[in-house]
Amino acid sequence: MKSLKSDELKLQMNRLRERIRSDKEQLTKLEHELDVVIEQERERQSYINSKEIAQTIEKSTGKSVDMSTIKRWADKGYLGVIYDEREKFSALDVGSGKQRNVFERTAVLRFLLERQYIRPAFEVLDLVRAHKLPGQPIATIISQKLGPDGFEYAIQLESDTEILEKMREEELESCL
Repeated sequence: MKSLKSDELKLQMNRLRERIRSDKEQLTKLEHELDVVIEQERERQSYINSKEIAQTIEKSTGKSVDMSTIKRWADKGYLGVIYDEREKFSALDVGSGKQRNVFERTAVLRFLLERQYIRPAFEVLDLVRAHKLPGQPIATIISQKLGPDGFEYAIQLESDTEILEKMREEELESCL
């Protein structure tokens, strides 16, 4: 004759196994969703929306640009391909309300540079402090170019004449 206690324990074990199986499925699903969100966050950094365009112009030149001007540029094709942010980045929380367009950052930055709406923070031969490097060495700008995320600089350190490439504006500050 079976013990009532053993039947009860077997039932509890079966319930626990089912809960573990269900939790494993949920964990797998959440891990997949996280991977998608991380990938879309990484990809989103290669795009810029109208508000970010206006902020970039204001930061670089001090000028403010109306959203209607940016919309006109987009309509004329100056900013490249127009993407709906909610469609392109469906896994990200992009808010609700008006449609938000995003554009490829490199195309927009090229256009803004051609039209002189942005300019580099530093010129060739400017002295800068590389505040992100150990010891915050002083360096001279030896070249500049527009990279995919903004201006990039090659600098030559004063201490040992080493040349560092692809330094971003955020990594440098003026010595003046």
